[in-house]
Amino acid sequence: AQGDLSIRLQRNVAGEFAVLSHALNTLADNLSEKTDEIFREKKKLELIMKNTDNSVIAINKNGFIIECNDQFRNLFGEDAAGRHYLQVINNVALEKLLATCLKTDAPVSSNITVNSPHGKRSFQVFGAPLRAVYSDVPSSVMFVFHDITALQAVYEKQSEFVSNASHELATPLTTIKGFAETLLMEETSMDAEMRKKFLNIILQESERMQALLRDLLQMARFDSEEYRKSITVASFAPSDILSEVLEEFLPRAQERKLQLEVLYEKEPEAIMANKDWLKQILVNLLENALKYTPENGAISVKYDHNEKFAIFAVHNTGEGISPQDASRIFDRFYRIDKARTRQVGGTGLGLSIVKFIVEMFGGEISVSSKPGEGVAFIFTVPRDLGGPATPKPLF
Repeated sequence: AQGDLSIRLQRNVAGEFAVLSHALNTLADNLSEKTDEIFREKKKLELIMKNTDNSVIAINKNGFIIECNDQFRNLFGEDAAGRHYLQVINNVALEKLLATCLKTDAPVSSNITVNSPHGKRSFQVFGAPLRAVYSDVPSSVMFVFHDITALQAVYEKQSEFVSNASHELATPLTTIKGFAETLLMEETSMDAEMRKKFLNIILQESERMQALLRDLLQMARFDSEEYRKSITVASFAPSDILSEVLEEFLPRAQERKLQLEVLYEKEPEAIMANKDWLKQILVNLLENALKYTPENGAISVKYDHNEKFAIFAVHNTGEGISPQDASRIFDRFYRIDKARTRQVGGTGLGLSIVKFIVEMFGGEISVSSKPGEGVAFIFTVPRDLGGPATPKPLF
């Protein structure tokens, strides 16, 4: 009667008291076993609720949160339990899910976005009706919040990428189609000079498409795990690569009356990288510098190093960029001046490729600029601090 199920009646009694003693002891045994089972299940449920990655809450038909786990409290506040859900999650979509689940007595699901104390979050929400004991009508709903914020961000990035790529490809295609149709219609009446001008435009747009497809294929290769595993890094001094790019770009710089030089703050020492990838970084940055450096300007490539990293800086004189543009300049297809970029033939992917390669090496890249003072791209590559002499996989 006091709830202590360990107590048992005497078993060595006679008559009807023996039957009664045996019945009560059996009842106590069964009740104790069921109580232990309920306790174990409760502990198991608590353990699952505590260690699941998802946020779980139970909301009654009046809209008050009657139960929630630690993950939910971490996201929406320790005082969530006992409050109305609209005070915690102010979202109309959740209100509709609650009403539908209680009305139909069936599970529901939907994707919702809410503003939490930790910022904007996207969730895949599953709701299931809960009934009170001996009741056929649901009195509350249990909701499981699966955080898909990172997945949603990836999806949006992919959608944006596809949209931008389609637009970038459509623009030169439209130009090519338009001028080709004009050439066909005006085949007899158009003078040779005008035909040559139109054909040059078609050629330029074709080359632009070719460059864009080349960069898109490069990005696709970087996204391929198999391709990344095939890349090896080795120890080498970067002076040969710096000399190669100087030799390749110097005639183009002189043709545009630009000064190009490689400067060494310290004697180059061995780094751990891939030669082809390092050259591509420098080529992309110098291509970018050539496009945006005004006539009679200057471009420099500087080398320096500290205890752990080799430091490369590609600087060019010119207009410079604002802090707002600098924060997004490594995004795919981002352009500061779209009209001017198309005029000089940029694809909007070169700097994204550079950032990807630098980070794969284990380095970092940043941009330093002030309007009117030019732009400097600074990136680091790990030095060889006595690692293996033979090439090793990057991944």
